[in-house]
Amino acid sequence: MRKFLFALLAAPLLFGACSDDNDDSTPTLSFAKPVLALSTGSVTLDLQVSGVDLSSLASPVTVPVAFSGTAVKGSEYSVSAEQFILGGNNQSLSITVTALDNYDEAKEIVATLGSVADFIPGKNATAKISLGVKGKIMYSFSVKSMTMGETGSVQLDLYTATGAKYTAEQDIVIPIEIAEGSTAVENTNFTFEGAKQLVVAQGKSSGAITLKAGTLETGKDKVVLKTGLENNKGFVRGQYNEIAVTIFGSYFSKLEGTWKMSAEGNYDPMEYANLNGSSSEYDKPTFDADMAALPAYNAKDRLIFTEEGLTTSLESTLKNFFRENSGISNGGEFTLYSMSGKIPVQLILLDNVNRYFSAIEQSQDTEAYIGVRFKDGDANKMEMYFIDFDSKSFLIDKLYYEENKPTAQYYPYISFTFERETE
Repeated sequence: MRKFLFALLAAPLLFGACSDDNDDSTPTLSFAKPVLALSTGSVTLDLQVSGVDLSSLASPVTVPVAFSGTAVKGSEYSVSAEQFILGGNNQSLSITVTALDNYDEAKEIVATLGSVADFIPGKNATAKISLGVKGKIMYSFSVKSMTMGETGSVQLDLYTATGAKYTAEQDIVIPIEIAEGSTAVENTNFTFEGAKQLVVAQGKSSGAITLKAGTLETGKDKVVLKTGLENNKGFVRGQYNEIAVTIFGSYFSKLEGTWKMSAEGNYDPMEYANLNGSSSEYDKPTFDADMAALPAYNAKDRLIFTEEGLTTSLESTLKNFFRENSGISNGGEFTLYSMSGKIPVQLILLDNVNRYFSAIEQSQDTEAYIGVRFKDGDANKMEMYFIDFDSKSFLIDKLYYEENKPTAQYYPYISFTFERETE
């Protein structure tokens, strides 16, 4: 009984002590969260103020914040400010902490509220931010080497350490340098379009820089590019840390001559039909008719380019597209897309063709583009892509088509390789 009475008498004293610790009338400063985590991006330190109406302050009050810990401010993390401002027109109750370069080991940031007259520290006068190890970004040019015409686009890709595509959290500006082994002279044999850098935009995994051909000189046609990331500890080399670009110049100016169809390097009509929804198993006899009408290799096919235009001598069903004579003009450079990547081509505009690719129907519109490029930079081997037609003789209603020219920009393509006749 005496123990019970003692407990009842002591209870008001205990409750009174707790009440004094949480006296709302005492101005108190405290971090909203005592523990945070950060590896990439940013976190926010928020200040909680109690026991005072901030709008009633006669003048702004500065609350200093000291940063310490094993992480190094300025190199491994940055802060938006080192103080809070209470009251006034520029009140600020939050500080942003951003991860920078921390690639070696996990570290800690400690933020401590400084003393302020007429305020007391609350229960979270200190906040700790664990700074995790930041993953390195792998970089690689998309190919080891390439041949460019009048212009060329060089692409760089970013990956995570596991090989997955890295998505940029913000724009990443990557300087580009001319590496050892280049023979072309900048601003003479080639120029960069814009600044000598490429940008991987926020939300993207790759960026590109464009080169333009200048004066062509024998032996001065090679540009080797590398990035300025070699000594950046946040990046590591991928498969191709350099790219060799051969400057070929205008394909259009090198077309003149007689070209014969090559037995190698041509598209497969059967594969083309299957990829466009036609099947020998289900579509007979339509499939047989498609295969008979699809252009196929013929050793006797000839194309003759002159200053006046194009003259043809054809026995394959390419004769259902080309006419014996056609004027030609330079349509500029263009990019096609295949399963293996981008295909830069020179567009040639023909003014006398049959866009229906038909032996019996002639299209009213007789202008169409073809795409050409020289295989592996060899001016005697030309790849030709048929990308601008509306077939009325094969795979009818199965081929992708749109009104804008060229009509087919994506794989699969009807394509042939032609070799220059030198005799």
